[in-house]
Order: sequence, then C-alpha cells, then structure tokens
Amino acid sequence: MTTVLARLPRPRMNLWRLEWLRLIRTPRALALGAVFVFFGLLEPVLTRYQSQIFRHVGNGVHISFRDSPSTPPPRPSGTCSARSPRGSRPMC
Repeated sequence: MTTVLARLPRPRMNLWRLEWLRLIRTPRALALGAVFVFFGLLEPVLTRYQSQIFRHVGNGVHISFRDSPSTPPPRPSGTCSARSPRGSRPMC
C-alpha cells in the first residue's frame, strides 16, 4: 500500500536543494532568523544613543582625527608606496 506522497515525482537532488533541506531540518534557520531580528531591533537603538554609550564607556577619552598634535601631516611621498608585482611602477 503506497501513499500519495510516495507516488509524487520528486525533484532531482542538487546542492541548493540539499542545503535548503539541511537548513530547514535543523534549528539553524531559527537561530539565523533570531540573530537578524535581534540586530535589526538593536541597531536603531544603538544608533540613537551612540554618543551617550560611547561617553559612558570611554571614561573621558576623546579621540579626534582633525589637527591632532600627535600625528604628522600627510606627505606625498608616503601615499603611494605600494608597488606592482613586477616592481616597475606604483600601483596607485
């Protein structure tokens, strides 16, 4: 006695079908969905309160990239130091 599902033609097994069956067979899909929902809900909150969070965590440390006395001004000689694999001319 055969069931109706046993008589239906099945599609050929390929790598995409195999991966899909493995994904829905295991709880990976649920875990992946939970991670996406978690970060999707957390991102707007972190973006909104980013300055307060960094101020609280930073303990008064201030990082500035403009006119910092500890960094030297950029030089044209240091901007294109990478060479091509043959070594004949700069890559930039």
